[in-house]
Amino acid sequence: MLFLKDVKHIILAILVSSFAVFIGLSSAEIYYKKTAVQLLTTTYNLPLSHKTNIYNKPSSYNGLVAVADVDASFVIDLHYAKDTNFTGKKIYPSETCLLQKDTLRKLINANNEFKQYGYRIKIWDAYRPYDVQKHLWSIVSDSRFIANPYYHGSRHNRGAAVDITLVDGQGHELEMPTGFDNFTTASYRNSTSMSSTAKKNMDLLTSVMVKHGFKTIETEWWHFDDSNADSYPLLNVQFEDIK
Repeated sequence: MLFLKDVKHIILAILVSSFAVFIGLSSAEIYYKKTAVQLLTTTYNLPLSHKTNIYNKPSSYNGLVAVADVDASFVIDLHYAKDTNFTGKKIYPSETCLLQKDTLRKLINANNEFKQYGYRIKIWDAYRPYDVQKHLWSIVSDSRFIANPYYHGSRHNRGAAVDITLVDGQGHELEMPTGFDNFTTASYRNSTSMSSTAKKNMDLLTSVMVKHGFKTIETEWWHFDDSNADSYPLLNVQFEDIK
């Protein structure tokens, strides 16, 4: 049985939809923002601060959002922003960690679940400019570990992939099969060289990430693709251009 308030809501929804058709979907954002908190809370079960930041803070990064602006509970440790990566040189000018909005939503959900175990996600890499992909490929032309930029590119270039591990309450990394960018078969998910503890931790990382909408690759235990990654275009947004 419909109550008067239900009828009003239905009529309002129809009017807004019709309005959007005639003047463009973006013009309906005022109504969308008013209902975003309720929609996202029921659909994605994320804290209020996460939701309003994503939807009310405009982005000039081709759809990418800065992770730290939305959720400060992630540990951000971008190896390519330091000289400790496999090239031995600093590649990114800053540790600005960017992702697609929907990818970040999924990562926040996963991080919230890890917190129940006393852990948090540490991000080693996220969005990676296409130019950087070409540079890395010129150094390591091995598609097991570096995606060929001339053949589909990397999902990192789409802002829809992350390289991550877990840290405990003291900020210490959990034991995993290898370190980041190991580039050997020891980093394979089916490697027999990992310890039982490393396998247990890797399996926990994997199960939670897959549960929240990510896919794995077999050659890098730390790499996770958004299951919708291929719906995003390859990007070459430079960190220097981000304001």
